[in-house]
Amino acid sequence: MKAGKLTADGCYWLEDLKNHLNEYFRDKYSIDRNVVSNVEPRDARLYNQLQIVDVLLGAVGYVWEGYEQSPAKLELIKHIENKRGKKMTVDSLPSEKKFNIWKMKLSPQKRKNALRPKLAEPTDRTLGTGFST
Repeated sequence: MKAGKLTADGCYWLEDLKNHLNEYFRDKYSIDRNVVSNVEPRDARLYNQLQIVDVLLGAVGYVWEGYEQSPAKLELIKHIENKRGKKMTVDSLPSEKKFNIWKMKLSPQKRKNALRPKLAEPTDRTLGTGFST
């Protein structure tokens, strides 16, 4: 896979992210097709659903990074865990309904290409959430 190209704002092309996600799902679940067809930037202020995803993904990241300073965030995390029926540090099965949490380990080269360069040193896991209806 070719190295990622930087956009004007310092981010790697979203096409690279799409390719990394598809490669991960093909390898992990032996899927013979691309499951991610498109990745686009969106302004979360214009889409209520994206604001919710931002909050939920922020809660997942807060737990996985081991933060415990904000009582409000901890209360939200407790609520999500109660609704989910398990801790947010526990991976979901792909077949689970509604709110899935998974981790994927990227090789150091893939992490370099998949993450924004201005972020702090990446951890050994990249977080994701998935919603199903």
